[in-house]
Amino acid sequence: MHNAWGDDAQPIVVEVMHVKPEMISRTVSLVGIVKSDRQALLYSEVSGIVQKIAVTPGSFIRKDTLLLQLKNDNLQREYELCRNKEKYAKRDFDRYKGLFNSQHESQKAKESAKERWLYEQINVEKAKKALENTLFLAPFDGVCGMFKVSEGSAVKAGDPLVEFCDIQHLHVYVDVPEDVIGLLKEGQTAIINDKYLGLIQSVQKSLDPDTHMGAIKVKPEVLTFNIGGTVRVRLESSKRERALGLLQEAIFLQKGKMHIYLVKNGLAKLQPIEIGLRGDTKIEITSGLLKDDTVILRGQSKLYDGCPVQACMGKYTENGGAETLLFEGKKKGFSDLPKKNQ
Repeated sequence: MHNAWGDDAQPIVVEVMHVKPEMISRTVSLVGIVKSDRQALLYSEVSGIVQKIAVTPGSFIRKDTLLLQLKNDNLQREYELCRNKEKYAKRDFDRYKGLFNSQHESQKAKESAKERWLYEQINVEKAKKALENTLFLAPFDGVCGMFKVSEGSAVKAGDPLVEFCDIQHLHVYVDVPEDVIGLLKEGQTAIINDKYLGLIQSVQKSLDPDTHMGAIKVKPEVLTFNIGGTVRVRLESSKRERALGLLQEAIFLQKGKMHIYLVKNGLAKLQPIEIGLRGDTKIEITSGLLKDDTVILRGQSKLYDGCPVQACMGKYTENGGAETLLFEGKKKGFSDLPKKNQ
């Protein structure tokens, strides 16, 4: 082909890349908060003195294990008094039961003794329940947090004592912008802190009227996160399977339209294109590009349609960079280049 520079014009060295079908995706990075589905803050229902802290903070505890015990002398005395009253009431009832006198007065006394005994039984249960309020047990299998009191300290009704969490049921809750949440679905994967996988378990269908954000719930594959801590969550908002994609630097604007340069028989060919999804690392090309085309990636500033080029291969990496492999020797067209790894 003849051009203004003459048939003997020196080829311009350019970096090229092969085009292969691949997945192109766009992700969004958001902040999530780690929460437990079962989390309890234990409060004191009675006043008293912390008599015993029975477990170590941060340890895994089975359900119904004693965590903390209060001492309340009034409740203890009340319980013992009720037990004694119940004991004497039962003795009186047993004595009346042993009498064989069927006279009306004896029968009436027997029924009265029975009522007193039942009444004292109820009082014992009430006193026992009140005394049990000084014992704090693990509500479920989980991890005990830091105690907010120490042994010997005084507490009153309503004081917080310790937080308890179920670490087997951790989830990450993420507030997602309005323009993204509609693209997410249950069962979709997420990347947590750039290294751990997660699974979207639920997507909120209604948005907050003030923030225009919706929440999603992500189940992480590992349970090593701190409850209440923040994590980075990367979500895939769009993707194209087996798409043809290029790096941004291969595309330029000319006369208001997107173009690229292809290499055809050692010459640069100006090619108009249309773009689709803008992915994280590549841009989808929907028109003007074919599988196995060779595209000039860098060095286009001195090119024109039909000029001779010397191609050098670029080794594409996921971060969008390229490792240039230059070749020594005579000038070559692309078709003369040795294959990679040869």
